[in-house]
Amino acid sequence: MAGWGGWAFPFGVKLPALISLERLRDHGLFVFRVVAGGTFVFYGSAPLAVGAAAWRELGERLGVPPLATAPTLVGLTVVLATLLGGILMVLGLWTRWAALVLGVVLVGAAVLRWSEVQSGTLEGAAAFFYPLSMAAAMGVLATVGGGRFGIDGVYRARRKRLRRRGGA
Repeated sequence: MAGWGGWAFPFGVKLPALISLERLRDHGLFVFRVVAGGTFVFYGSAPLAVGAAAWRELGERLGVPPLATAPTLVGLTVVLATLLGGILMVLGLWTRWAALVLGVVLVGAAVLRWSEVQSGTLEGAAAFFYPLSMAAAMGVLATVGGGRFGIDGVYRARRKRLRRRGGA
């Protein structure tokens, strides 16, 4: 049995194309992290620009009781988490934490959209499965990390070099 990256393939099959792709892992994580983070920046900046009316509507859709400014504050919190999480992802700073927070926000969005799936339309299914798919993607980044082409990766490499030299 031949192996690749810890996986054993039957009948002695070797997959050189996949082995060479492993060398591009950090490049792929970089592209994935920047595109996903940019998407969150886009979706977070739009309601931020609209203002309190959009935040209140978001808070009300989340089921926050309409007591004084509660829906507005909850909506603003979600918008800021989306925007700041996206910025952190693009920079590759605290990538795992940003992905974890964004994943939780997206699972919440998917749960809120479940009733649209029951409508039986393709649009309803898409409204549910898009945030669910993105939540899964954030789960990948939370567990794997953002790769070496980000602030986290640069910091990790620097710390590793210092440790090898006997410092810090």
